[in-house]
Amino acid sequence: MTVAEYRPESHQDEGPAFYPRLLAQAGKQPDQLRQLLPQPKAPDAAAGALSLIQILEKPDAFADLLAGIARQRGGDVRSLASVLHQNLALQVLGPCTVALFLDGHTRLPVADAIWLDTADPEGQWYLAPDTGADTVDEACYIREMATLSRQWYEVFRRQLGVSAGAYWSSTGLALCAPYSALYDSARPQELCHQASHWLQRFDCDARRFIDWIPFTFGELDCAIPQRRGCCQKYRLPDGGYCGTCGIYRKERLALVASQGAVD
Repeated sequence: MTVAEYRPESHQDEGPAFYPRLLAQAGKQPDQLRQLLPQPKAPDAAAGALSLIQILEKPDAFADLLAGIARQRGGDVRSLASVLHQNLALQVLGPCTVALFLDGHTRLPVADAIWLDTADPEGQWYLAPDTGADTVDEACYIREMATLSRQWYEVFRRQLGVSAGAYWSSTGLALCAPYSALYDSARPQELCHQASHWLQRFDCDARRFIDWIPFTFGELDCAIPQRRGCCQKYRLPDGGYCGTCGIYRKERLALVASQGAVD
């Protein structure tokens, strides 16, 4: 059965409602995924923590900070900003999406609760501890995350130079994090279909920049997300190609062309 041939019986067979069945098929327990979620951390402004709201409101000052880091560590502002945005997506948006799939609700990662540890050479982001803000359900998360992503895009793209492909493919990877966690254990065709259709529900360009491809490594059948935009990580010192790098995307698509298109 190909990805194009797989179809759910109803809308209840897609998204978070179907995820417990997908976990069971993959032989995974919810607690295994919860253990991977980062713990909220209190910001320490004295140690150089910056909130995302500060970055969004004063992008020129943040660009100056990145220029200083580039001079010390190598690289350029655009590459640093691109990789930092990828970290933001995978370290904050991704875990929030996983929590939604596991619990049916999640915190909305608003900018004033997201902090960057500027003293960390890897550029670690984290959510501040929950102060009692209401959690959101699936419909609200889809709507609000699309809105937030479009708003943040204006700063990362227009002010910091992150390319559209890099920005939206990193965002798409984060929104598909629950599926990425099962890439080597769930049924590839079904996982590709589920992830692709989940991403289509977000009213933003993230859905245009990720392809899900069933692929075989040796005897292991996998479902791998392929980004359509480069995160520029390879241009930084000690950088390299990411596992979801689109460099090999055309080769992998050619290998599965006979199996049907990923829709």
